[in-house]
Amino acid sequence: MKRFFEELTCDIVCKIKDEVAVFPHYHRHDGYEIFILLNGDVNYYIEQHSYRLTRGSLILINPEEYHRAELIGDTAYERMVLNVRKPFFEKLSTYDTDLSLCFSDRIKAEDNFLQLNAQDLQFLHLQFSHLKDALRDTSYGNDLLGISYLLQILVKTNRLYRASQNSGFSNPPDVMPRLIQDTMMYIEEHLAEEITLSDLSATFFHNGTYISRCFKGVTGLTISQYVLYKRISLAQKYLLEGYSLTDVCLMSGFNNYSNFSRSFTKQVGCSPKKYQNMHNK
Repeated sequence: MKRFFEELTCDIVCKIKDEVAVFPHYHRHDGYEIFILLNGDVNYYIEQHSYRLTRGSLILINPEEYHRAELIGDTAYERMVLNVRKPFFEKLSTYDTDLSLCFSDRIKAEDNFLQLNAQDLQFLHLQFSHLKDALRDTSYGNDLLGISYLLQILVKTNRLYRASQNSGFSNPPDVMPRLIQDTMMYIEEHLAEEITLSDLSATFFHNGTYISRCFKGVTGLTISQYVLYKRISLAQKYLLEGYSLTDVCLMSGFNNYSNFSRSFTKQVGCSPKKYQNMHNK
C-alpha cells in the first residue's frame, strides 16, 4: 500500500537537488516545507490547485496540505527543499515573531506561492547552501550556525510573504484540470459519507472509470486511495483535538473501528490510541 504520510527523520532537512526523480503521488509530511525551483519545467500540485513553476518560484506547504511535483519532460530539474518538523519549528518563534505565519495564516491550499526576484533568490540560495553544509558538518558550533541560517531563511520568507499579501499579489494561473479540482472538492465536502464512482459520475456527468483514470493521472492515486488518506488525515486532526476513538472513527467516515484502526496503523505507523497518547501529553 502506498504511504501518504512521510515522517521526517530529523528536525531539519535541507536539500539542493538536481536529479530527475520526484515523489510519484500526493503525500504530506509531519512538518513545514519550503520548495524553491532553480531550473527546470515543473507543475506543482497542492490539494486542488496546480501551478506551472519557473525559476524562483517558491511554494509554502504546511503539514496538512497534500502535494506533489510533476516533471514536464525527462530532463533533471534543480530545486531547494527545506523541511522542518512541526514541534521543532514551534520552538523557533518568539512572542513578537511568529515564524509559522506564512504557513498557517491563510486558507488551506491558498496563497502558497511566491515569485522571487533575482536578489532574493540569490540570498536564499546562499542560506540554503550554508544550512546544508552546517547540517552535515559536526564541527564545534555548527548546530548553532545551522539554526542561524534556518532563522534567516524563515524570517526572509515571512517578510516576502507579508509583502506579497500587502501588495495584492495573486498566484499564477491554476492549471489543475477542472474535473479533478471539482472531484477533490466533492470528496472534501462528503468525506464522512460514502463516496462511490456512481456518485461522482452522476454529479459530474462523466463515466466513473474515466474520472478515476484522470484522477490517478494527476494525483498518482486512485480515488479510493485518496479518500482513505484524506479520512486518516481527518482522523489525526480529531485525535489531536481529544475526541474519543469511537467518535473519531465515525466522524472520519470509517464504517467500523477494526477497519479504521487497521488502515490508520498501516499509514501512520502506530494505532489511533497510541497516536493520540503520544501527541496529547
